[in-house]
Amino acid sequence: MTNISIGAEKRFYRPGDVVRGIVQVDLPHAQKIGGVELEALGLERTEVIVSSGKYSHTYVSQNVMHRFSVLLHGPGKLEAGRHDFPFEYELPRGILPTFHGQYACVTHTINANLDIPLWFDAHRKVEYYIKPRADTVSTNMSSVRLESKEAGNPSKPGFIVDLERASWTAGEMIEGVLQVTSTGGKRLRKADLKLQSLEWANAEGNTRDLVTDVVECYVSGETLRVGSRVPFGIKIPGNIYSTYNGTYSRLGWALTVNLDIAWGFDTKASQGLILVNPA
Repeated sequence: MTNISIGAEKRFYRPGDVVRGIVQVDLPHAQKIGGVELEALGLERTEVIVSSGKYSHTYVSQNVMHRFSVLLHGPGKLEAGRHDFPFEYELPRGILPTFHGQYACVTHTINANLDIPLWFDAHRKVEYYIKPRADTVSTNMSSVRLESKEAGNPSKPGFIVDLERASWTAGEMIEGVLQVTSTGGKRLRKADLKLQSLEWANAEGNTRDLVTDVVECYVSGETLRVGSRVPFGIKIPGNIYSTYNGTYSRLGWALTVNLDIAWGFDTKASQGLILVNPA
């Protein structure tokens, strides 16, 4: 049975790296071929389904970030057995990191094709993963303060949150301090703190937003006293996707704090974060 496979040196790369590998072809017998072809593709793709009554339409937008094509061998004849064809190409420095979301995907793939005249071609496709370079990510290492809109009104419950910084790395603990500025005479049940991913996609003018709770913790109402500074920590998972801003999509992160008020309207506020997974 004719077989084609792809072996890359690594699974994870960074913009500007050189990708090296081998396309391996195994033939059970001598075969005339049109060629052994390779294409590397970096693609940002969005897909939005819009329904109207019993009908629906799928809208798609694509941004080709990079494409590398080469004929590794042929046309001609290959003898039976194993044949190795090395390849090498350089990744552009401006490409987006890998992302797989509900409406958007950023993928980096290697496609190999064995062209067999007058017969079925043999194909192989593999995906490798792009991690951001530290020098290409916009960071904010200054301390930040998050305030609810009621923080300056003593007649309504309000709070402030101080964070050490706005930029964090996968696996780190987001550390901050929560301070209630006023209860407005209400009883505070607890404070919910959520790390949320913010996916946005645009497919042919049709946009979608998706907010997903990734990590959640809470501060007990017993510790929420006016003026008291209550420390907290939220562990960032090690497998998160990095913040990015593409042509048709983007991924952001936010810390959202909600003050749960008994017999009253909750008050909340959010702070955008930059999260990077460089590992």
